[in-house]
Amino acid sequence: MFHLSLANKADVFIQDITSSKAASSIPAWLREALPDVDAFILLPLVFNDRAVGLIYADWQTGETSVVEPGELSSMSMLRDYLMKALAKRK
Repeated sequence: MFHLSLANKADVFIQDITSSKAASSIPAWLREALPDVDAFILLPLVFNDRAVGLIYADWQTGETSVVEPGELSSMSMLRDYLMKALAKRK
């Protein structure tokens, strides 16, 4: 999941990591390290057409029913601001 997000420079939002469709893509280390996570988002940081980092945010079990579209767009805006700041340093 993490590799695919970075390699394809694609945002990924998984709302139910226990679903049979998503479960096989979730790394065991994530499930072991964060057992109460039910949903997460990955936002790759891409600079000069190369992935240079990744923003990760998660929601605990029971909180995914209240994930607001505004939360997701705010995280995307954060990523955009980070990338603009990086571009200014170039």
